[in-house]
Amino acid sequence: MMTDSNIQPYRGDEPYAFISYAHRNKAEVLTIIGRMQAEGCRIWYDEGIDPGTEWAEHIAQQLIGCDYFIAFLSPEYLASANCLDELSFARDRKKECLLVYLNNVTIPDGIHMRANRLQAVRKYAYRQEESFYRQLFQAKEISRCMPSGASSPAASGIRRKLPFLAGAAAVVCVLLTALVFFRFNGRGMGKEQQEALALALDPADLSGLSFGMSPEDVREIMIAAGARAKSTYYSDEGIPIMEYIPSGRNYAGAAEGSVSVEQFNGKEVQLLDVSFDAEGLCMLYYQLDASQDPDRSAFLKTLSDKYGKPDSAYPSFENPSFYGWNLDNDVSFDYFPCLDAKSDVVLISVSYNFYLDMRSFSWGMSPEEALEAEATEISPLKLKESGVDALGYPYQYYEGKWNVGIHPAGRLALGYADDQLILMQYPLLKGSFEQVVADLDVLYGENARSAVAEDGSVAWRIAGYQDRNNTPIPITISATRVEDGVLITLIDVNRYQSLIGN
Repeated sequence: MMTDSNIQPYRGDEPYAFISYAHRNKAEVLTIIGRMQAEGCRIWYDEGIDPGTEWAEHIAQQLIGCDYFIAFLSPEYLASANCLDELSFARDRKKECLLVYLNNVTIPDGIHMRANRLQAVRKYAYRQEESFYRQLFQAKEISRCMPSGASSPAASGIRRKLPFLAGAAAVVCVLLTALVFFRFNGRGMGKEQQEALALALDPADLSGLSFGMSPEDVREIMIAAGARAKSTYYSDEGIPIMEYIPSGRNYAGAAEGSVSVEQFNGKEVQLLDVSFDAEGLCMLYYQLDASQDPDRSAFLKTLSDKYGKPDSAYPSFENPSFYGWNLDNDVSFDYFPCLDAKSDVVLISVSYNFYLDMRSFSWGMSPEEALEAEATEISPLKLKESGVDALGYPYQYYEGKWNVGIHPAGRLALGYADDQLILMQYPLLKGSFEQVVADLDVLYGENARSAVAEDGSVAWRIAGYQDRNNTPIPITISATRVEDGVLITLIDVNRYQSLIGN
């Protein structure tokens, strides 16, 4: 483990990165600096000021001399005049800049226009630290602060989920990829590959849409394109999904007449699903006709010509189940060649937030099955307690480090009736009750929200939720203000009513 004594500011003549941070965030930032130095990054931060040196003058000299500028944004950073001066100074000097968001903060209007073109990594949004470091080390031009000839460090695999989408080919593809898959780096990337990773997503690949759009705006564009709305439902993470069937007509004014809903890089689109979090459109899922490309080599070449060599593949580049590209603005582009089906899948997404996480559990599981399911997680929680409550219903308590969306979560409780899982409960630590309620209102609609209960909880009924078997069932999700954050409770409505009653 790196200690403060192991972390030393760089002194020398080679290119280095200047770290700008609020001192109240020192512990978190030093941890990141330690990891970067361990990977060979040359880092300077303000512990490198010699005693008796004029502070402001020395900071300015280090800023002028740096090749790279990294700002760690937080409420404390934005409240610091010195930090904002450093950011402005770096921009004025046209330094290569990277913004690392420690928290989900909004840049003040006064500097937003100057910073909105800077590359950014949102640390708070990553469920696993290795995912954050993986993206950090792939930032454009950060390699200039590393030893000559060194490649960006490979990071551990990360766990990601596919939404449970309808359609026979989609189900086949999900089964082939075991519902959970990893993305990891290859043996190391040189500068050419890093530049490829920094490529921006081709707007045409979003079919005339853009991330952050509301469901209403998406529907208007899709209908204008001649697509037919098929259905709307919710994934196992509670994320709304809208399905569209192409009709063969090109987009008109909505997409400047240049995008066709029925074609995706030369392949026929059979189905387009779009997913939303509280901030708007966050994911597009294309089901593509693959009948004319049996070994998928032509389509892979098309994508590689556009975005460069894939930076990841699972389980290997020699025998892949999927290929992945990391693009500018934290966009993930994943291609699933479903060789046993006549349809392929492309998934394009940005980081998104959610409040419902079933992990590997399924409604109706027995306590023994739930314990076995949890053991399959990448970082399984430990069963700390089990028993029967005062009403005679079995329960289990699991503990460990885990996140729900962007939120750290606490002890997980499962409740059973007649040996079937019917209830799940966990606190979002340090979460804002008001923000959670506002987000869930956006996701599920104020009309689906119940009246505030005596304990202050608010609940929403989700009619179109799909479990891990793609079976639509109604569930309720409730939020209750508690001392250490927000308590989330999920209930399988049908089982609860049949096994316990109203």
